[in-house]
Amino acid sequence: MAVFTTSEAPDLYKGLAIESDGDIKPFSRDKLFVSVHDSLKHRKTATEDAMHLTDTIISKILPSVQKAQITKNNLSELAFNVLLHFDKSASVYYKSYHLS
Repeated sequence: MAVFTTSEAPDLYKGLAIESDGDIKPFSRDKLFVSVHDSLKHRKTATEDAMHLTDTIISKILPSVQKAQITKNNLSELAFNVLLHFDKSASVYYKSYHLS
């Protein structure tokens, strides 16, 4: 006997847009992951940590998003705050490249 389960997740690729200089672009989990991973390169577990932190950032995006849009700056601030609680040096690196 086989048992199948399902899990539901929001489809951010179509439903969430990032505003950048007035342009609306679709959300890219991959871009978020890469930016977080770059900040964690000094850690031996950078890839695994980046995967979990990316999931955490996405879970924090959803309640704060109105009209399925978020500004690039708001997303960067959220990612910075998550990194700050996880690894201070990673947050400093992230901030230097992604926040003005």
